Amino acid sequence: MKFALLILVLLPLVYCDLVDQFKHLFDLGELKSVVQKIADTVGSDATEVVCENECTAILHNNALLTSGCDLICKSFQSLVQRFHIA
Repeated sequence: MKFALLILVLLPLVYCDLVDQFKHLFDLGELKSVVQKIADTVGSDATEVVCENECTAILHNNALLTSGCDLICKSFQSLVQRFHIA
């Protein structure tokens, strides 16, 4: 039952634009800056593993900040397109 409830709550989140829904929680300028730095170093078509390694290096192994690297790198290519990074 808990699993079904979790699916019902999370499924709509998968189909909506999370950045627009939660942009009040994020500093989009900082997010764009991190995505730009990663793209400058490893390219805009980087794999998730390469992205996570570079993100961790950029954020200086700060446990609190690097926890966001997983989220950034899972959607790295869509963020690159969203922020018009070449």
